[in-house]
Amino acid sequence: MAWIIKWDGKELNSDDFLISDLQEIEKATGEPWSTANCYRSVKVARAFLAVALLRLGKSEMEVADALGTVTLKTLKNTFDFVPDEDDEPSPEGSVPLAPRDRLAKTSRGSSHTGRVKGGHRPKPADNESEMSSAS
Repeated sequence: MAWIIKWDGKELNSDDFLISDLQEIEKATGEPWSTANCYRSVKVARAFLAVALLRLGKSEMEVADALGTVTLKTLKNTFDFVPDEDDEPSPEGSVPLAPRDRLAKTSRGSSHTGRVKGGHRPKPADNESEMSSAS
């Protein structure tokens, strides 16, 4: 997944960020680059925007000034999500899911027990059935 970051009529693709840029984003947000989602976290959006502005040649002071005056409306319009080719499309108007969010919707990465819904349940041990009938 990638982010298109638009600022002052220019666009940058997060896939073109250097590894050192991504490392700075991870350090600033505590999020791995692979799950960082600009639509779900202001901290992540600010970090991606800061890196983009620096890559556009802005000074650190200009970046700090821009981040200090950006509104939520501007921030929301600054980012476009670009899914990987093998990603499932998000329903129109929905927020794209970061990879860990997608895993939560499947049995992989969840607390799935391996039992099939409605499948066979083991009988309790003798002492368990005695305890449950005594309560």
